[in-house]
Amino acid sequence: MRLRKLMCAAMTCVMMGCISVNANTVLLKAMEKTQENFELRSERIEFESELLKDIGEISIKYSIINNNQQNNLYPTFDYPELALEKFKEIEDELLTELKENYNLEDLSDSNWKVYKKTLDKYLNSSNKLEKYGNSNDDVKLFRAFMDFYEDDERNTEIINYIEANPLKELNNDLDLILLLPYNTPLVSSYNNNIKKTKISNKFSLMSIDDSARKGISYAREYANGRNYDYDYFDADCTNFVSQILESTGKSQTSNWWHNRDFMGGSSSF
Repeated sequence: MRLRKLMCAAMTCVMMGCISVNANTVLLKAMEKTQENFELRSERIEFESELLKDIGEISIKYSIINNNQQNNLYPTFDYPELALEKFKEIEDELLTELKENYNLEDLSDSNWKVYKKTLDKYLNSSNKLEKYGNSNDDVKLFRAFMDFYEDDERNTEIINYIEANPLKELNNDLDLILLLPYNTPLVSSYNNNIKKTKISNKFSLMSIDDSARKGISYAREYANGRNYDYDYFDADCTNFVSQILESTGKSQTSNWWHNRDFMGGSSSF
């Protein structure tokens, strides 16, 4: 998804005229056998989320040290099983609505991805309760929980990738960059190199107008993350590009419009 969104951002520039304990042990041992210039450290950095404060404690558990810089991996629930149970308790009404409308089993560690996809389907259906929309607190909590719950898989994917490429130069490896959190030094360094070697060679930053700057800023901010003011879809390329265009102040027309409570590709944005 991150690669798709970055490609969408590039397309927009063209359009605008600019350019658990056992698991932890396994991961740590795996990294000991990887690249010499990438060191995995076990961390315990508290992470605060106002939305999820009643669900469970969250912390950053791993970082990658590269060239003496600390690259924190994604924050995750300290006790995911307990967090899942608390989430089910707090979000019982919305979960029951999804379960009954789509014949789902009770939410569990084995089917949470099904629930994650089903929420978007429900919000775009005629059967949804009127109170449920993108601005609804239960919907925001649902999405935030799913994002953090998924971060365990993201961290594992990062570590496995590094382990599988012991001889590859990873400092400027796009595949790794797209896996990492957007605010890590490795990603920032890569983006700075791109600006120096590509953008600055073709364009003068002074020649980019204010609307283009806003679009570029929006694309960079949300290429690796979510803007919870908008809905999310697995194939949200059109959605993301439209968000960028709106951030520039582009006027909507009868053929290009949106409704924040119903965004589904070109039909709704």
